[in-house]
Amino acid sequence: MNRSALLFSGPSPRPARGCPFPGARLRYRARTLALGAALLPALVLASAVRADEPSLSLAEAQRLAALRSKQLEASDLAVSASRDLAVAAAERPDPVARVGLENLPIDGAERFSVQRDFMTQRSVGIMQELTRPTKLRARAAESQQAVRLAEAQKAQALVAVQRDSALAWLDRYYAEATEQTVLQQVQTARLEVTAADAAYRGGCGTAADVLAARGTLAELEDLAADASRGVSSSRIALVRWVGDAADRPLAGQPAFDTIPLHKHTLASQLAEHPEILALERREELARAEAEVARA
Repeated sequence: MNRSALLFSGPSPRPARGCPFPGARLRYRARTLALGAALLPALVLASAVRADEPSLSLAEAQRLAALRSKQLEASDLAVSASRDLAVAAAERPDPVARVGLENLPIDGAERFSVQRDFMTQRSVGIMQELTRPTKLRARAAESQQAVRLAEAQKAQALVAVQRDSALAWLDRYYAEATEQTVLQQVQTARLEVTAADAAYRGGCGTAADVLAARGTLAELEDLAADASRGVSSSRIALVRWVGDAADRPLAGQPAFDTIPLHKHTLASQLAEHPEILALERREELARAEAEVARA
């Protein structure tokens, strides 16, 4: 029997053929139900404790990831720097003051004197670079394209953070769901082992039924251990994005059926994808740089 089959089905030990007790099957099932009822309060209490803690929704995880991201902070600074450079690129360079000193003696009685040696010359001036209007306009257009590229890269980084944090949240969500399913199967398998042992001691079961129930329990416990490790790994991965909030219980499954995807608008929405927009902005910037070279 493979592991997937064990996850959704477990053996049901049956009383041996020729059981001398007519009500053995009913008593066997009654024991199973009684043990299940005994475990129910503990499960309800555990659920209540988790319900008291603030849950972490998918949208909240994405918001926290965006707030904590250093990449987005760097993108904000890059956009701000590009805008400042764009303002300067649209203007002519500032005048430059020049002060010069030539033929200054460095030895003898007249060393470092600016007045004793008649060869020492002093100069003071102002230099202004005059840029052609076409070149100035080309540089301004190039700077504006650089700003648009920085903004597109910021949007691209934001989408990447939201996507990766959402994947980390979903990994933990489904890891915990898998763990809960396996743990429920483990509880059922333990009840089956207890019932099989009782039936065997009462003469209504066989040793094969007991061994089969215990073998199923062992395999399910292995699956539970794997699922627990998966939950721990997914929680560690989520810590990278949301920090200490990863210790909070997750909210319910998001409404995936409300994702706004429509066939008649998919082409237009694809053109607005941050990855495509960033590539278009790179192309526009390259053209602007070529115009500056030609101006």
